[in-house]
Amino acid sequence: KSEAVLALTLQHLKTDMTFNVITTHLPSGDEPKKELERLAVLNNPSARWTARRICFDDTSWKEVPYENNADFVGITSYVKYFAQRKDTQTIFALDANSRPSFPPIKPASSSSETNVWGTILRDTGLESIWVQSSYLEITGEPFNPKKPFVVSVNKMRGPSSNQPSKIGEHQLELIDHVFTNGTKSKIVTSVALNSKELVPTAPLLYKSKEGEAELNLYPSSNMPSDHLPVVVDISLETHTHVSLLHFTQL
Repeated sequence: KSEAVLALTLQHLKTDMTFNVITTHLPSGDEPKKELERLAVLNNPSARWTARRICFDDTSWKEVPYENNADFVGITSYVKYFAQRKDTQTIFALDANSRPSFPPIKPASSSSETNVWGTILRDTGLESIWVQSSYLEITGEPFNPKKPFVVSVNKMRGPSSNQPSKIGEHQLELIDHVFTNGTKSKIVTSVALNSKELVPTAPLLYKSKEGEAELNLYPSSNMPSDHLPVVVDISLETHTHVSLLHFTQL
């Protein structure tokens, strides 16, 4: 089994401003060994990593090498490569399958304990939109202690699930993330489906796993996914331009 990450560099035609959008999907599972598996995808110098770069040269798409013979040892080093480029801004969106409060654990590539949340913040230098928008502290703890469950997933698998070990388990957690070096971000709290219905977006806030959360599981008739969409306005700034990017992670 192998994991992948995709980066796309876009250019605004009127201002020539560029920004990088990077995405990936980390392995799932709530056991400590699964967090170790996710951490190995983020940073594992002993693994074999292959990076390919395709650019358009006015006539055709061609594969070209990365600048300065860049050497990647995992997804976070790849994201950092883009985040450190001059005169551009970066957005890293992913289904991390790991909540910010996941108990820290010591991976083989580190001398200290960490988790996916802490590793991405430390290794990439990016900020979380959940922190910028005052839903979480930088430690991953909820900003509002009266509603400690900040979530992008509220689901319970039924008897026809192809993951029988998870049937009946109430998953109420924040595992969808967007990190950026944009100057600020603002969460869009709902999207109009039509004149009568609003589609809820992440994050939703709950006091506990009981009661209201149990009565509003997803998928539903107006949200056919088990993950709520993350919709955010991100301010991107270079030396000469400031613009607002409306970004949606589905």
